[in-house]
Amino acid sequence: MKIKFLALIIGIFSLISPTTFAFFGGNSAAFTDEALFLDINKDGFEALGDIAQDQLLGNLQDQAMEDINLDIPLIAKIKVKNISFSAKFEKIEIIPEKDGLDVRLAIRDLSIKIGEVRVSNWFLPGMGTSCFNTKITLGDGNLIPIRARLGLRLKNGSVQFRDRGTKLHLNSRQYVTSGPTSCKGMFGVTDAITEFVVRNVIAMARPAINAGVKLGVNVLSSKIGDLLFTQLDKVRIPLTIPNILITPETKILMGIRINDLKITKDKMRLILGVAVEKNYNKGMVETELPELLSYGTLGLNPVFINKLIATVMPEEGTNPVEITPDFHEMLKEMLRTSEFANFIPDLDEVETDTDELKMFLTFLKPPKLALKDNSLDMSLKDVELKLKIKKDGTWIDYFFINLGTDLNVKGEISDGKLKLFPELSSFDVDGQFADNYTPINNTFLADDLKETLEVILEIFTEGEEGLAIDIPLFTLGTRQIGFDKLEIKAPYLFLDLVGRNLAQ
Repeated sequence: MKIKFLALIIGIFSLISPTTFAFFGGNSAAFTDEALFLDINKDGFEALGDIAQDQLLGNLQDQAMEDINLDIPLIAKIKVKNISFSAKFEKIEIIPEKDGLDVRLAIRDLSIKIGEVRVSNWFLPGMGTSCFNTKITLGDGNLIPIRARLGLRLKNGSVQFRDRGTKLHLNSRQYVTSGPTSCKGMFGVTDAITEFVVRNVIAMARPAINAGVKLGVNVLSSKIGDLLFTQLDKVRIPLTIPNILITPETKILMGIRINDLKITKDKMRLILGVAVEKNYNKGMVETELPELLSYGTLGLNPVFINKLIATVMPEEGTNPVEITPDFHEMLKEMLRTSEFANFIPDLDEVETDTDELKMFLTFLKPPKLALKDNSLDMSLKDVELKLKIKKDGTWIDYFFINLGTDLNVKGEISDGKLKLFPELSSFDVDGQFADNYTPINNTFLADDLKETLEVILEIFTEGEEGLAIDIPLFTLGTRQIGFDKLEIKAPYLFLDLVGRNLAQ
């Protein structure tokens, strides 16, 4: 496969793209204890609230209550039967607080249905009037706020919830009535009696409403827990890394484990361990990625990145890839025997069929990444450039150039691109002729080649763009996820996650 010179460096960084770190799997041999952390901030919780509202928020429908007996001394005995209430949940918000979550939501259309009200004479209970199908709507059409506080803690690798209380802010004096649809009996029902019944029904219904709302909130909280946490340890999503420069197409399965959980009033931080399995069993169950991993700031541990690269990179090194002259006019001139003779004088002596040279690049060992101050240190050792010449009609191995370099890389994300600004901190060059070739002149001017390669790197990375890489977006459920910001600060690479609803 043909590539452009120095694109291999870009390929290394593509291994830490959103696609790679959007999926996780399991293999204890390749486990990194604190591979990454995820900070879910206010904006992330707002998005999660939208997801919970769309996917989880149910309603309370026709929750039955016990019959109510009321007395107005010396005037009437009243029995209220077939009572139920309904409510519609709306407008959920999930706000982090110290060691827990503050779940705020509201209900609309809170209504109490009364099947029958029987008003009997105090002295003659057999004489009276029954009215049917009365509806009491509370809140006067406004939202009625509810607040549920949930404590969270990590125990044995799983997140546990603790109920810290639910408050329903219900104004019992704010209501409207409709009905009854019909009445029958010997006496009329006065407005005073109607108001008395309604107020008492509301008062007695309130405990049942509170219990029903609390049960609904608890169910919702449990579902939020499933959405955010419970499935994390079960995530097993395969990833196919295509043939991107330094690696062949590789099947990866990745899985995660929660190592630690910290919640403050501003954010929630999950410290995650990650395992990687290569060439996994295709029969293994694959799962969806939790929505929790779609928002906030992601921190990547270089130790994990190194393990991932080592996992996908073949032990024997990468397959040679050809560096073609069409990438830059300087390379077009360099990849000629007449020009490369400035570094290998033997090229002036040997007879070749063409002035053209072919160059192939191979990584014999995986690159190593580390963080230092506000930059990324990349160590590239045992990088091999193989030169071929065409002699007697055949392309033969001619010379092997061995490179070892340490790069100090700064980066930023802007305009949908990851922009890298590498600087050489060390650079070693040596080489030897191929075993099957006997040179006429065995001189190799390594220092001259080193100086030329340094100039080429400087040309390719100068300017405001540096090495610019497109940031791919990936789809997660009904949302599209990408990176918005890069910050390098030991011991993690920080990347802001952003998502948008594909339906928008």
